[in-house]
Amino acid sequence: MYAGFYIDHQCPQCGAPVTLAETDRLISCEFCRVRSYLVTRDVFRYVLPHKTNGRDLFYFPYWRFKGTFYTCGAGGVTHRVVDTSAQGLGHPVFPTSLGLRAQAMRLRFATPDTAGIFLQPEHAPAAATDAFVTRLGNGSAEHALHREFIGEMLSLIYSPFCVDQHLVDAVLDRVRVPDLPEDFVDNLPAREEPHWPIRFVPTLCPHCGRDLQGKRDSLVLFCNNCHSAWRAGPQELMQLDFHNLFVDPDASIYLPFWRMTIDVSGLQLSSYADLTRVMNLPAVPRADWEARALHFWTPAFKVRPGAFLRLARRVTVAQPEPSDSREVPEQSIHPVTLPIREASESVKIVLSDLIDPASPVYLQIGAIGTRLSQVELVLIPFRQKGHELGQPALNLAINRNAIRFGRQL
Repeated sequence: MYAGFYIDHQCPQCGAPVTLAETDRLISCEFCRVRSYLVTRDVFRYVLPHKTNGRDLFYFPYWRFKGTFYTCGAGGVTHRVVDTSAQGLGHPVFPTSLGLRAQAMRLRFATPDTAGIFLQPEHAPAAATDAFVTRLGNGSAEHALHREFIGEMLSLIYSPFCVDQHLVDAVLDRVRVPDLPEDFVDNLPAREEPHWPIRFVPTLCPHCGRDLQGKRDSLVLFCNNCHSAWRAGPQELMQLDFHNLFVDPDASIYLPFWRMTIDVSGLQLSSYADLTRVMNLPAVPRADWEARALHFWTPAFKVRPGAFLRLARRVTVAQPEPSDSREVPEQSIHPVTLPIREASESVKIVLSDLIDPASPVYLQIGAIGTRLSQVELVLIPFRQKGHELGQPALNLAINRNAIRFGRQL
């Protein structure tokens, strides 16, 4: 069962009603058949429905956090899935969270046409995430060497209120706080105009003009004609470098992985030989390993946190070399749902999972710096066998239900 929320919107071409899941990026109108890609400047902003009866509205902001919270503690890496909301402003009069309202009601995008006053959250999106991670960490009794919130679905949801001698919850048209001071509204925090453009980019290949292919929640679209891959940029679609690990005619599906070159500071870690030494593997590094560049691998799709770490660990240790094939496979491609930024932020978590918690290197994990230098998308073929997808060459297997669950994260 889908655990997210839904948004009512209109097709940008014909105006027909469209219902979107919060993870949807590719819109396909069943009336005019036009397909568009949904892009915003930073985070998506939504408003809850209301019952106003003609009264003036103002909207109070709530951050919605959904993703996996990883902690590097004394015993190793732990994780938990988080789905919660919190005030965007610290104000004692308003509810501390939205509860289940976002999941129980149909939302709409906050646009310049939305009537009412919008209160400005006190943090920008990145700072709000940092504050949330700190708050989660402070609630844990375990001392952490490093924490990271990966794969977050961050959004702003505005809850409507109005003042008519009382503070009225406009969603239920019910008094929340009676007998407010006359200057209550005037003393509310800073306001902002709802100038948050949502762009709809045509899903036509910038190279050849053919229709790009992808699932509704995919962050990367493929052209089967000129064999190119595209992701959303600030203004337009940007081409993405991709390879097949190898071509397998018997594969049932290709799973996408990010192959990243990372500049590491505070630790000598630039070659495959360095990795074997950091992991303290029972093998003497070969001479050619010293010249072999190190790449960190992570799934380019959301999956259960335990499976995410296991897949990242196996492929990073294997260090496979992609083929020269840049053809879009005929078989199904699992959608890319984990952004590049999120993948690069997970590198320290993956590295921690590779190191023995008793190692001196592990104890210094918080002081290690990482910077993404280069990235490419690699499609790895998997064969279906029962309830599992397997890749024998890499000794990899994953349950199909784990992948299906990941599309709800």
